[in-house]
Amino acid sequence: MKWKEHSGWAVVIIGFLLFIIWLLIDKNTWTFFGIHLNLTFFLVLITCIFLVYLGSIVPDSDSEDTNSYIFHSYFMPMGYLFHYFEFITSRILSMSRGHRKSLHHPLGILISSLFFIILFLMFLSIFNFFNFVHSIFYFISLLIGQFSHILEDRE
Repeated sequence: MKWKEHSGWAVVIIGFLLFIIWLLIDKNTWTFFGIHLNLTFFLVLITCIFLVYLGSIVPDSDSEDTNSYIFHSYFMPMGYLFHYFEFITSRILSMSRGHRKSLHHPLGILISSLFFIILFLMFLSIFNFFNFVHSIFYFISLLIGQFSHILEDRE
């Protein structure tokens, strides 16, 4: 499957999640499970949307020839970062490197997502934006995107 299809499905998943969030918002108090809808809420939501989209194309960074879309877009730094994570993940899982290997394996997705979220949280900590609850949402968002990718690749 090409990046356009993965991106399209990511948009569908994001739309569905936004619809669910909209249904769960208490319209009388404008809260979401007791969380007031303020700027922080919307920044976390936008970050989660970005991570779902990123996760939908990042498993293809295990391509040997860097011919995947992720290496020829604004996501190029993420592509190379996950290409490096693929090296580490393949060692941990004792798998060979290559396309549709460790980054298309459920444990590989968990490991690479964990690596990325740890780095992302270290970056946020520099600016004193670390929040444990938000980090769980970030991790789940990246997992949703990556698992949607491998489900879409199943033939």
